[in-house]
Amino acid sequence: MTEMYIQIVRDLGVLEEESGKQKYYIGTGLNLIQLKQHEYDVWRSIKKMQSIETWRNSMRERIRSTTAERIEDIEQKLLNLKTIHTLSIDCVDIDLLKKLRVIRNGCAIGQRDGFWIMGTADQKRMFELGTKDEYQIWTEASSYRSLYTIMLSVSKKKNISVDEALILINKVTKNFVRSGIWTIEYVEGGAILNE
Repeated sequence: MTEMYIQIVRDLGVLEEESGKQKYYIGTGLNLIQLKQHEYDVWRSIKKMQSIETWRNSMRERIRSTTAERIEDIEQKLLNLKTIHTLSIDCVDIDLLKKLRVIRNGCAIGQRDGFWIMGTADQKRMFELGTKDEYQIWTEASSYRSLYTIMLSVSKKKNISVDEALILINKVTKNFVRSGIWTIEYVEGGAILNE
């Protein structure tokens, strides 16, 4: 698998002060992070990443005119702030899996005409989600569940090992996050939140 990152906080947007100065924010419901504009642009570009090396090269060119910072330094800052994580989430790190909270965006509609469908609550916009496995994994992310809980649930429902469940989850995570149907947030103390 090509090494990639996923965003593990939400895009909270740009706020303009009365002075006209813009501030750029990402974070979770519990943690607000302010970034410089070029850092925010770098973080937002993660969603379209195809590989880390290709992304780094592209970002070097993009930020050269706006900052003297190296892309590797910005990348390390984003990793240290726990705003991005490698796509392949290691099953061995149970503590991390408990701190990565998943929010399912959209409404589960079910199977129609042989397709697995999700959409808006009013069902005015509907989308084909793909396979039954993808649909079932997507629906597991209800009520701000941890990836750890989702992994255990997929393992139990499909009668497979937790390692096999994590492989299935890793296969769909990038597309779910990129398309906006899952949001993943890193929550410090995530292990003590109610499941």
